[in-house]
Amino acid sequence: MNALRAITRVGTTSRACDMFMRAKAKDKQKGQKTDVKKTSKKPKAPADASKKNQGPNKALDLFAKILNDAEGRPEKYIRSEEQMKKDAEIAKEYTRNLFKEHNARMKHLTWKIKWRDAATQALPEELQEEALTEDLELYPLNRRLFTDFPPAPEHVRL
Repeated sequence: MNALRAITRVGTTSRACDMFMRAKAKDKQKGQKTDVKKTSKKPKAPADASKKNQGPNKALDLFAKILNDAEGRPEKYIRSEEQMKKDAEIAKEYTRNLFKEHNARMKHLTWKIKWRDAATQALPEELQEEALTEDLELYPLNRRLFTDFPPAPEHVRL
């Protein structure tokens, strides 16, 4: 199973994973193990070519074959020069709109900061110092929250 985890981390299709799991289930039914164990001994070479795809690595070999097989993959989509220009223009327009939205948000934030500073300057001197200090007190845990509807009678705590 460690081999499956290592391969699926790289990124595979669900079809390939499904085929690997089916092959593993078949091997289990036959009494063969699909997990690869580390051994210090070298595996013996098969006597003939028909026995080559049998054994503990059968499912893993099948999985590797599926990944390396180009058959069944869609052909690479090649765009024409005209389509590439159109796509580039769409991307540029999208970026322009993102910048417009960003600039509008920054303008609004700057407007708020200017009005906050103007309001602070309009206060008397003794209140300006208090207005400029940060309030780091925690909210009380039992504070009352305003809601659109009154609470249900069984949930009212006083």
